[in-house]
Amino acid sequence: MNAASLSILLALSAPPNTELVCPAPEAELSPTNYLRALALDLTGRPPDDALVEAVLTSGEVDDATLDALLDSEGFVERVVRRHRTIFWPNLTNVSLTAVRASLATTGGRNWVRTKATTFRGQAIECLDEPARWDANGAIITTPYTMPDGKVALREGWIEVEPYWLPVGQKIRVCAFDGQSNAVSASGTSCTGRDGLVDPGCGCGPELQWCRQGNADLPVQEAMAGDLERRVGAMIEEDRPYLDLFTSTRAFVNGPLVHFLKHRAGELTNNTRFDPLPLDVSALPNLHYRDRDAWTEITLGNEHAGVLTSWAFLARFQTARARANRFYNAFLCQPFQPPAAGIPIDPSAALEPDLQKRAGCKYCHALLEPSSSFWGRWTESGAGHLAPDRFPAYSETCRECGLTGTNCTRECRDFYVISAATPAEKANLGKLWWYSFRRPEHEKNIEQGPRLLAYEGIVDGRLPVCVARSTAEWLLGRKLADAELPWADQMATSFAADGYSFKRLVRSVVTSDVYRRIQ
Repeated sequence: MNAASLSILLALSAPPNTELVCPAPEAELSPTNYLRALALDLTGRPPDDALVEAVLTSGEVDDATLDALLDSEGFVERVVRRHRTIFWPNLTNVSLTAVRASLATTGGRNWVRTKATTFRGQAIECLDEPARWDANGAIITTPYTMPDGKVALREGWIEVEPYWLPVGQKIRVCAFDGQSNAVSASGTSCTGRDGLVDPGCGCGPELQWCRQGNADLPVQEAMAGDLERRVGAMIEEDRPYLDLFTSTRAFVNGPLVHFLKHRAGELTNNTRFDPLPLDVSALPNLHYRDRDAWTEITLGNEHAGVLTSWAFLARFQTARARANRFYNAFLCQPFQPPAAGIPIDPSAALEPDLQKRAGCKYCHALLEPSSSFWGRWTESGAGHLAPDRFPAYSETCRECGLTGTNCTRECRDFYVISAATPAEKANLGKLWWYSFRRPEHEKNIEQGPRLLAYEGIVDGRLPVCVARSTAEWLLGRKLADAELPWADQMATSFAADGYSFKRLVRSVVTSDVYRRIQ
């Protein structure tokens, strides 16, 4: 075969459209592609022209360029956004206000439907006329016969400037609902739960003990904003990542201050924020309308960073849910049954202790002691049960449990006052989370979730989990088994560097793993 014939044969045997096939990728990202990946991952935006020009000039992404990205506001926003996916702080489905403190509108008059019977004897709004008072200052009412023959005593309305509207805007409020006295004629505190059912208690000055429409939305957003500002401050100041679990700093704005001062006490029977773990008199003087006026405050030593923040406690409403979220997010240790499944045991229901019950113990032997770290924080809310007011054992609550009479609200809400089995009888009178707790786990309740974070630090689970999850976040995929030693080495450096999250991120994005095309 001559040379011409050979060339023709080779041409015919070559794959079609060879010139259209992309070349094989290089082992690492080029400097410009590396810069683009860094900018998108660290700030959520493409690199600006100045950064691109600097890389084109030097031929590499130098330390100054990387520092510019890590020190940018975009990086803070990116880390805050990352932690939204961890803490899930959206509280728009969490009801903060008792039904008996919610105003409805009928014919231009605002009134609380569930208190109408208390005020007027029947579920009906007030008259469509201005209110009148007698010589003693009592609201004058007019009898009104309902279609069913029952009689209601109806009053007129007053004009009030509510806290949620701009200055100067007023609404008509039924006079009983618009009462502003702090104590009723019968001596009831109108700012407490009993005020919800006392005819001498209304919604307070500016209707501050009630809400209308979406007036709770800015409060819900503020609780989430507080959590996000804690994360942002940690990054901006390059504080140790452990501050998220140990710090007592918090941030408040107008809506949050208003809620804490006026409605976070006993008026919220849907979510329990009392006993409130802070001195409201020390809060800044902000009005509900001051939504953008954020102020940093310092909380008491019982607080444990975001783990006792309003958003975290309201979002994860049970102690078990709170422990489960921490174990999943920061220890990479989900609670799950064994691979072989859970055996069926008909006698399981007879065991009241979930740490021992067949089928439950696989998770609850660990989950119950872990949940105990939140044992002094109210469920379905964010109140704190201080030891000086709520001892681990109450003889009063035990006695009322044995007799079934004269149980106080605190006994009913927070102590064991009933026993369905002999094993449960030994728990009567105990603060609820002391029930079935072994002596070595009682310290969990007293020390709180800060101790849980410290334990994760000491045994290495927390830094390893944070390093692995951070690497997966920036790589956009799960780590391969062969990459786990690399991530664990970063965890060691993370701890040695004072738990700087910024330096941990730097370790990930400067690694060969990150720079390698996957």
